[in-house]
Amino acid sequence: LGDRVGAVVVGVGSGGTLMGIARAVRERVPGVHVVAVEPEGSMYGTLVGDERAEAAYKTEGIGTHNPSFVEVFDPTEVDEIVSVSDRDAHAELKRLAAEEGHLVGSSSGSASVAARRTAEAIAEGSIDAPFESVVTVFPDSSERYLSKNLYGSFEEWEGKE
Repeated sequence: LGDRVGAVVVGVGSGGTLMGIARAVRERVPGVHVVAVEPEGSMYGTLVGDERAEAAYKTEGIGTHNPSFVEVFDPTEVDEIVSVSDRDAHAELKRLAAEEGHLVGSSSGSASVAARRTAEAIAEGSIDAPFESVVTVFPDSSERYLSKNLYGSFEEWEGKE
């Protein structure tokens, strides 16, 4: 893509991957739209003034219940923090496997959901981005989660069945 990146959408755990990518891309594309992705129940959104209801979540590798202890994440580097439900992340990781051949974990499912939403918002004109392209990161494979019935029903994965 070179410098034709419209948005960067990355899950936020410690914030290291997101901050590194955001800063590097902003050097080349000053107007890039940066989106942090967290699971519903995580509290990162409170750092940018969004109301959040703290709750348990199943998505692993991203999110936090106490963002004040995360020193790497800089809310001034992001334009938006998007929450994705466990159910949507699970449905997306199954779709990614079935339709695109990507065997990923739930944080990647969340990133994909948020990236798709961002692409739609850019196309609709509700996000002002310099280009229509959206870049995301799938930081995990599903291999370590197979014993947790990742590709079963949502209820089985969630542990309620």
